[in-house]
Amino acid sequence: MEEKNQKKMTDKAKTKRSPSAHLSQKSKDNSLEILKVTRDSYRVPVDPSYPIQVKIGNRNYDAVNVARKGVGFLVPNSNVFLQDETLKSVMLICQDNKITMEGRVIHISPHEFGKFICGIEFINLDAKAISRLREYLEKCRINLFSK
Repeated sequence: MEEKNQKKMTDKAKTKRSPSAHLSQKSKDNSLEILKVTRDSYRVPVDPSYPIQVKIGNRNYDAVNVARKGVGFLVPNSNVFLQDETLKSVMLICQDNKITMEGRVIHISPHEFGKFICGIEFINLDAKAISRLREYLEKCRINLFSK
């Protein structure tokens, strides 16, 4: 009798298309729903053989990752910059290349070993800066995927 009631409840849930019925039905046939996620920009971890320093004011910071639209770098504490702060002079130093632009602080988040990572969005890049950044990212991408 209990089996009949359970079957009725399952059939009723399927016809209502409740989220739990939808999930249990998918798990029965082992198929997964695939969601398409598209990134606007690919973030590349900084390769130690191509290190990047981020210079803001008279301080240099070690970059952790870089993308076409921004950079993440290590800072000693969470109050070095303010969220949404505009930085008039951000210089990326990639070996002999120096790329100067403005930036906007997107976040400062906890990182490992008591440090923090600061994410900056690039703003007001000129054509030369964009070209240099693309060259650097391409070198990193080729190096990263050739391993």
